[in-house]
Amino acid sequence: TDTANDNEGKKVTVPSSYFKALLKYQKTGATSGVGGYSAAAFYLEHRNYSQDAPDASMLMSIDELEERTGIDFFVNLGRVLGEANAARVESEKPAEGIWL
Repeated sequence: TDTANDNEGKKVTVPSSYFKALLKYQKTGATSGVGGYSAAAFYLEHRNYSQDAPDASMLMSIDELEERTGIDFFVNLGRVLGEANAARVESEKPAEGIWL
C-alpha cells in the first residue's frame, strides 16, 4: 500500500486498486442472466490508463471479483432467486454489449 501527503502534510493511504460490483434487474426482455437478473464486476489498478472508459480486460464475473477482494457481494440474492440461480448470476461471464 502506498501513501501520499494530503494538503495538511498528513500521510494518507493510496489504494492499489478500485472495484465496482453491479447487479441489474430487467423485468422483461432480458437476454442474459437468470430471472431477469444479471451481474458484472470491474476491477481497475490505481494507475494511468490510455483509454477514457473501461474495456473488456477490466470486466469480470462477480465470483472473480469476490475471489480477488475476499468480499461476498449480493448476499441476499439467494433469498430472491434461490441459491443455485444466484450462484449462476454471480458466476456468469458478463456480456460486453450490456456492460461496456
